[in-house]
Amino acid sequence: MQAVIMAGGSGIRLRPFTYAIPKPLLPLGDLTILEYTIRSLSQAGFNEIFLLTSYQHEKFQQCREYENKYQIKINIDFEEERMGTAGGLILLKNRLDDNFLTLNGDILVRMSFRDMFDYHLSNQADMTIGITKFSFTVPYGVVELGRNHELINLTEKAGYSFLVSSGIYILNSSILGLMEHTDYLDMPELIAMARKKHKKLNTFDVGERWLDTGQLDDYERAVGKIEEWSQADSGEA
Repeated sequence: MQAVIMAGGSGIRLRPFTYAIPKPLLPLGDLTILEYTIRSLSQAGFNEIFLLTSYQHEKFQQCREYENKYQIKINIDFEEERMGTAGGLILLKNRLDDNFLTLNGDILVRMSFRDMFDYHLSNQADMTIGITKFSFTVPYGVVELGRNHELINLTEKAGYSFLVSSGIYILNSSILGLMEHTDYLDMPELIAMARKKHKKLNTFDVGERWLDTGQLDDYERAVGKIEEWSQADSGEA
């Protein structure tokens, strides 16, 4: 079982931290964001990881120590130019299995990667997109107006929920054939290409233990989230 971690972003939204350290290598307690993901993948039975890096590529050499620590093979590959959240996969085309997992390097998630992989295989999907529920509260009164601008309703601190892409995907290698002539490609574009070719696209709920650490506020919350999830797991045990 193989996984590709997209770790090439420059982390602009996390500056000044990322001036010195690439975003996936920022610390979360005793582990880095990337080590947390690698540990989870190893526990799920994955035996090979490809790190697609670009910004401060040389700093990722520290990940070599994770190979023995977590008994998993780690390949570090370099994008000379940024290729988007999906474009770099073409560099690995001849090294990937028929089905593989890919995920963004700046997400924190507590889920069963193995369950998602098995679900993808059992449904014979070309792509399985991990989804999660995202909720937010508008900090103001939300106004609903009629045709003549009369007030219909005013709701204080209205809450909304949406299903969003989690940045976790499982791909069949046939998807890579859609991007042979692409230099830069983001995942939503690849998904659109797959839909156009009538590929079988499924979704998988990764649960609500998910956090995008790409923004400063979320990164600062991440350590607390890990502790919260660990305590919840201990209570369940």
